[in-house]
Amino acid sequence: MQHRDADSLVPLDHRERMCQVFLGAEFMSDFVGFPGAAHGFRGDDARHGVQPTDDWLERYLLEAHED
Repeated sequence: MQHRDADSLVPLDHRERMCQVFLGAEFMSDFVGFPGAAHGFRGDDARHGVQPTDDWLERYLLEAHED
């Protein structure tokens, strides 16, 4: 899960509630914060946002599939 703390579309409390839902469902997730960034992927945020997503997909989907 990624969140930008200057996001005017998705309030920070939504992220906190989602994290609790994921934990309760035993859903494997990671949190990546983007201080000062607004909603969406632009500029450096786009470049920095792709890698954590790729890492999560590889860790939780590819490794699970290989077992």
